[in-house]
Amino acid sequence: MAADSTSSKIWQELRKLRDDTPPPVDNNTNSNNGDQESSACYKDFAAFAACNEVRVAIGRSSALPRDQFLAIFTQLVAGPRLDELLDLFKLSRSPPHPALQYACLVALHGVAELSDRRKDLLTRPDVVKELCAVMASPRQRLVTPTSAGAGGVEIVNTAAGAVTTITGLFTSNGPLEPPYAKLWVELGAVSALASCLENHAVFDRSNPVSSDLPLCFFLIATSLLAGAADSVSEEDKLRLGKAWLTVFLEATRWIADEAADLLADFYTRPNWLKNIVGRMPEKLRASAVAAARECEREGTGSGSSSWKGGKTDRLALALLCGNAYNWDAKGELVGRRCAGPRCDRVQKCDHGGGNPHLAASGDEGGDGTASVAFKRCSQCHAVGYCSRECQKAGWKKHRKACLAVNS
Repeated sequence: MAADSTSSKIWQELRKLRDDTPPPVDNNTNSNNGDQESSACYKDFAAFAACNEVRVAIGRSSALPRDQFLAIFTQLVAGPRLDELLDLFKLSRSPPHPALQYACLVALHGVAELSDRRKDLLTRPDVVKELCAVMASPRQRLVTPTSAGAGGVEIVNTAAGAVTTITGLFTSNGPLEPPYAKLWVELGAVSALASCLENHAVFDRSNPVSSDLPLCFFLIATSLLAGAADSVSEEDKLRLGKAWLTVFLEATRWIADEAADLLADFYTRPNWLKNIVGRMPEKLRASAVAAARECEREGTGSGSSSWKGGKTDRLALALLCGNAYNWDAKGELVGRRCAGPRCDRVQKCDHGGGNPHLAASGDEGGDGTASVAFKRCSQCHAVGYCSRECQKAGWKKHRKACLAVNS
């Protein structure tokens, strides 16, 4: 009975959003990110009230025992109701109706937990395309009128709802099966995720929902690559790999607690991203490793940093950045030092993302840079030595990390 009353309440509010609260109208108010859609405002609080009722009802349900929680969503999409819910979700995109869209996504996040409905959501191209489109365009959107004043303004980011819903679909009933992963890849899920990562600054990191997003991003990316890496284009892999490092550099403290093992593993798998790492700008890779070392030294704000036990070294090797770097006074990357112990010889870096061991031209000058390419470790290709003597002297220290990243 409780499941029936809760699902009836949710449907009452969803239909109210559809029938009684029209989409917002553009009032030419400039949004924070210049998005024209974000400047559209609701005329009153009706849309926010209905959206919030859905959010509260589902929030209370999440505190129930799992069987009771699932019973609510089983009832919510009984019979033809799943199709009705999906139609509402698609309707909310054009014209943009953020309150309805967010409410539908909150509901779909619970539906994703249902094993008998999961396949319906994973295999319907129209649903996949809609979820990917929302994820690809993170926007802060008002669900209250501008007359509410600063204290009463409520903002939602529907991309956050799409990300958590997709994560639930991919993980709630075991790993994402390869045929499903391939379908999502073919329908643009990897490029959509890359877009989401490239626009990560739009997310409000003080929001408890956003605190879960880094791990959600990882779960989506690894599910797609684990199930269908061979179907992902090299350009999409490159874009995704660069986006991850940019997020880590710009929002290190946001993701550091979750990132250590996952981030290193991400660039190590041969059929995931390892084969495109060398095409990524070396300065970007080197800066990410430097940020990881900072986390290792200082920990994160929570004091529970996972950057310990040589994980930064593993990340450095995965990113072909095994040697220590030299930076000039302006913060520009100059080059990498020989990995031999007590050797200070430096080889200039190629900032363009090509061969990281490209020889510098000319003789060794006042800046100490080498004119001959360093010899790379034949196993990891990430560290370089100016001579065979340095390679022999450095192998004992390098061996453990080298074998770990290539195991």
